Amino acid sequence: MFLSRLVSLINVQIKLSNFLGISKISWNPTLSRWQPVLTTRTIRLLIYSPRKFLFILYGVFLTLNNFRLSNYLTTPQFLRSSYWVLTYIGFSPIYLNPEACTNMLNVLLEFERANNLKTSKSPRLLKLSQFWLIQMCLTSGGIPVGVSVLKFLDPCMAPMLRSIYLSRGEGPCEKLPEVGVTLGVIDGFEFLVWYWFASHAAFLVGTSYGTVLTSILAYMEVLEKSGDGMDGGSRKWERPIRNDLFSSVTFQESKPSSSLPLYGRIKVIQAIYNSRFQSFHLTFFYSAGSLAVIFGAFLTISFSHEISGQIALLVYPLIALDALGMTLFICYASGKANLVSHKLKKNWLRDLNCKRKHTLLYKMIKAAAPFKIRFGSNFMEISTVFITLHFCFSSTVNLLLLSNRN
Repeated sequence: MFLSRLVSLINVQIKLSNFLGISKISWNPTLSRWQPVLTTRTIRLLIYSPRKFLFILYGVFLTLNNFRLSNYLTTPQFLRSSYWVLTYIGFSPIYLNPEACTNMLNVLLEFERANNLKTSKSPRLLKLSQFWLIQMCLTSGGIPVGVSVLKFLDPCMAPMLRSIYLSRGEGPCEKLPEVGVTLGVIDGFEFLVWYWFASHAAFLVGTSYGTVLTSILAYMEVLEKSGDGMDGGSRKWERPIRNDLFSSVTFQESKPSSSLPLYGRIKVIQAIYNSRFQSFHLTFFYSAGSLAVIFGAFLTISFSHEISGQIALLVYPLIALDALGMTLFICYASGKANLVSHKLKKNWLRDLNCKRKHTLLYKMIKAAAPFKIRFGSNFMEISTVFITLHFCFSSTVNLLLLSNRN
């Protein structure tokens, strides 16, 4: 299976996340599942709680120090400095629970095993989720490196801690002093902080969004290909049996149907997604993170004459397109799943034999649809899409104007 072969790559990323994370997850070879690592209360109080508290204090320091820099920074420089503060606050992984991501990976594993048992080819959307996992692992390693390079190429985005040691007359966007022992320690600590949040956040976002949504779409594709799964033939209904693996309700029948058990699995994934990833923290995380990407990229492109042209022409447009692609993918996944759900509900209810209608089955179908994936409020989702689209178009025009000017 694809994920079994990808275990080594994912484990490398998990080890990096566990090294600086606020909780740990690991691969269990006996059960072939990802599971959270149980820690004692003493370890949590001595290691994880102070670590989380330290990064929260660092976020507060970034905000206060940024206001201090506003006294002698120009407006473009202050806005570009604010970009890093907003990025850290928006993408800080202290909002997310890594243990919840193990459920997403395990769901995809179970789906692959079910497909292999039936000797059927994986849907193309399942291949998309596999590609997403690879991209997630590579991105979580590349983002910290890219962030560090950008922070040192653009003087206005130099480490925020180092700015404390710059005199008031020597603005932070002037030539930085040589790196000594003190500044080297400061830069090393700040690099560790930024690597922690960038790598950890990329891994969590990749597993929570990419895996669950592509898995749901893969299930919906199987449902569409399986047909109605209900005909007018006679059936022998028995008591419902609870499936512990997916916590869904299935039926023993003389002519088994795969549609309802599959639909039950999808409802369980939907419940996991809606319950674990719909808190205020996730809404704040996505809103602040998206605004940081759009706001920072727009400012950098607009003032690209002040920094290295390669940064503005290559890096930030790619960040903008990545944010746009992620937003559009989430919108497509939600809309596609809801559309297929309505169609399946109509087909199932139409094919029910009214003379032999079973009350429990009828109520089960009515309760199962419409299938609804919540992603914050509709206003936030729609406005983010339009803002990102507007930014991509405007930044493209700015880039064309800058290239013609040169």
